[in-house]
Amino acid sequence: MNELKSLSGQIEFLSDGRLARMKAYRVLKECGDNTDKKIALIKSYGVGDLLYVLRDIERDANQYDEAVIKGVIDRLYDMGIMCI
Repeated sequence: MNELKSLSGQIEFLSDGRLARMKAYRVLKECGDNTDKKIALIKSYGVGDLLYVLRDIERDANQYDEAVIKGVIDRLYDMGIMCI
């Protein structure tokens, strides 16, 4: 039950969305960072930020490198969230 409360708190944080949008931008293809740096950033993201990035990937996957998409899905899986 505590895990649900924690997850719900992180999703509520996204209601503002500005920080999540910035984090999503940092892992886009157009951002100048290399793929390794983007993967390292993904590993530092919390559940809410990862879900925001995943939603953006679903909207337009062509904006993201395949390694970044895999990194987001793998990180969510490590946190106990399976993407189908």
